[in-house]
Amino acid sequence: MSYSFYVKAQNKTELKEAVRRELDTVCETQPMHKTEKDHVLTVVDAFIDLLSEKTDRTYGLSLNGSIGWTGDNEITGVGMGISVSFS
Repeated sequence: MSYSFYVKAQNKTELKEAVRRELDTVCETQPMHKTEKDHVLTVVDAFIDLLSEKTDRTYGLSLNGSIGWTGDNEITGVGMGISVSFS
């Protein structure tokens, strides 16, 4: 199963909240992603925190991820891509 989304916000806190809302939606439609959700959010927060806080900028974040598993829910692979910036 895989997902991909892009979110924008006016500050880093709002960006983190937007990612959480989108990831919650992913987990509702693809419950297996609940398995790695906390790990993904740890990485997302760390990347967002690397950016400077600017009040006159728009922040954007693109996130994609995938998870593979067997019929008995044994995880066989995970992947994640992230890009975060402001303009």
